[in-house]
Amino acid sequence: MVLSRNPEGLTAESFYFSFMVGAERTLSERSLSIILALATSVEDEIAIYRRWKSSRTVDGVIVVDPRDDDERVNVLTSIGLPFVYTGQHCEGAASVSTSDHDAMVTIVDHLAEVGCHSLAYIHLSHNYQHVRDRGKALLRRAAHHGIDAFVAPSDGESEDAGAHATSSLLPHIPDAVVYDNEILTLGGYGVLSRHGYHIGQDVRVVSCEDSPICRVLPIPVTALHRSPADLGALAAEALLALLDGEGEHDMTSGPPKLTIRQSTM
Repeated sequence: MVLSRNPEGLTAESFYFSFMVGAERTLSERSLSIILALATSVEDEIAIYRRWKSSRTVDGVIVVDPRDDDERVNVLTSIGLPFVYTGQHCEGAASVSTSDHDAMVTIVDHLAEVGCHSLAYIHLSHNYQHVRDRGKALLRRAAHHGIDAFVAPSDGESEDAGAHATSSLLPHIPDAVVYDNEILTLGGYGVLSRHGYHIGQDVRVVSCEDSPICRVLPIPVTALHRSPADLGALAAEALLALLDGEGEHDMTSGPPKLTIRQSTM
């Protein structure tokens, strides 16, 4: 498994740690283990795959963070290294997809129920397919409820990036702000608080990823709770099936649950 992320992106390490725990638990039943490598770019990630293939270091790989026109798929296919594509369906390959559409529908439905008429979605890079899927689903569901919604990109994955993206909304903060993960949420939460906005009253806040951060803030934040360990276990199962010659399995993880806290009550 390779994480191809900028150094500041490693703030999501808790998700990947849990993911690897789930995968490791499944693989250990067959006396197999995970090798983790960190890459600073897609090119670096591809170079790692080529080295692993030529040195026969691994039997197969789990690919994370799906992208549009993902060149990693073509490379892995061409060099003959078995892989499982995690995060969305991948035509002609073993994959484990997640229901980002249903997740965003759940968020928007909840915000509509509590009376929101406008919302912003602060997202990560559009290079990630799941981010694009989330944005499209949010806009469609918001339109269904007559909610004025727009998407706003962050310039990174750090707390500062969340703060900067939130500051760009001032002084016209919408009724709700949805953040792609808990780190962006933390940065945005600080900006809103410093400018006198009462979280849960003046503005609702939602994170698309849950963690202890969301639970320990002065006003706990509503968040999508998913099980990275279960996702990792599914990816490992799909990889084992592939290595056993059972063909490419296409699995779907269960939908995340929206844990409602004071930030949207």
